[in-house]
Amino acid sequence: MKKAIITLSEEVTQDILRNRKSLNNQCNYGAAELCRRAEVIGISLKVQGGLWQGRIEHNWCVDPNGLIYDPTAEQFNGGVNGLQTSATTPFYIAVSPTQVKTYSRLAEKQGWNKGHTEGISQIAVGYGIYGERIQILEEFKKFYPDLCHQVIDERKDELKVAKNGLFYAVMRLGGVQFYLNVEDVIRGRNNTLMTNPQIRSFVVFRNESSYLVQEIQQRLYVTPSGKTGLITSRGPKTRIKLSKAGNLYRSYGKNQPFNERLDVDDLFSNLIAQLEEMIKEMKS
Repeated sequence: MKKAIITLSEEVTQDILRNRKSLNNQCNYGAAELCRRAEVIGISLKVQGGLWQGRIEHNWCVDPNGLIYDPTAEQFNGGVNGLQTSATTPFYIAVSPTQVKTYSRLAEKQGWNKGHTEGISQIAVGYGIYGERIQILEEFKKFYPDLCHQVIDERKDELKVAKNGLFYAVMRLGGVQFYLNVEDVIRGRNNTLMTNPQIRSFVVFRNESSYLVQEIQQRLYVTPSGKTGLITSRGPKTRIKLSKAGNLYRSYGKNQPFNERLDVDDLFSNLIAQLEEMIKEMKS
């Protein structure tokens, strides 16, 4: 079977060079054609998509024993057409459809929004990011073997009065649960490893005709020296206005192109209702 596939691969290579003049950008056709010709003589191959040396999107064929056949490999420096050996097989990085989605998301989060930007593959960029994130997770595993960590906060919600005499409340969620994965860890300043922020609590401010809701966030971190802990910081603010009819809405600010009223979601509505109830109880 191996010799037959090698012969077919050589024929496909020669046909591409004769009819299309170059092997460049012919991997889709070459792999599909090799599979078709193999099927004619009763050999089952499958087309495998992935990356050449982790840098270039490519397609090739794989037989039932896992051997790789590539009729267009010589379009790359170091590529060898036909059956791949132990020396060239490591050049082929198979990528599944699920992995394509993961790599694409990772790349998009760093600004690579197109499939190819200036000739650089989004999937290849994401593959590189994925490899770095795996290393970050390995570091976190030394301190959090299950790649999860729970922070319990048993403090109750608090109603306070600001210096201007207006009320505000700290609404706590009972703690934070960190589940670490490749999309949830980053490398920060000074080589500090950390998670993406999780919401720990909300601070809800009451003004005369509006409310301001601010997230309080936490990150889990590991320093190069092995110190671990939590970073607490302020997150996004959302201003919610109260109409004359008593309805809640949020609107774009003056710097936005439109002044459009937006519905207030249930979370913010509940936080505001909870604040009003706390004020009512305090005054009663």
